[in-house]
Amino acid sequence: MRGSITVILATGVGLGALTACGGFIPMAGAGGPVAMDSARAVAVAERNVCGRAMTPSDTACVVKGYSYADGRYTVRLDRHPPAGDDHLIVVLTQNGQHVEVNQQP
Repeated sequence: MRGSITVILATGVGLGALTACGGFIPMAGAGGPVAMDSARAVAVAERNVCGRAMTPSDTACVVKGYSYADGRYTVRLDRHPPAGDDHLIVVLTQNGQHVEVNQQP
């Protein structure tokens, strides 16, 4: 069975940061959010599906890889108990404001 979850984060007028499951994406003045990089993409993906950014030694939620193409980051995660027991593909677009999580067999 294949499932999909989509999360769209909205920006608030006058706020200095966007909130994403307890994490912040810093704003760069009137220029908008700071550009997403691979480290930030992995952290946002982990916070959305694991509840927090994980340390490299943590085995409950393991990053299996990531890529960037056409303005989107794709992060592959494996969750193990107690975080879950599945394989996920997390796609981040719109500088991390749009997060789509797909379960893989």
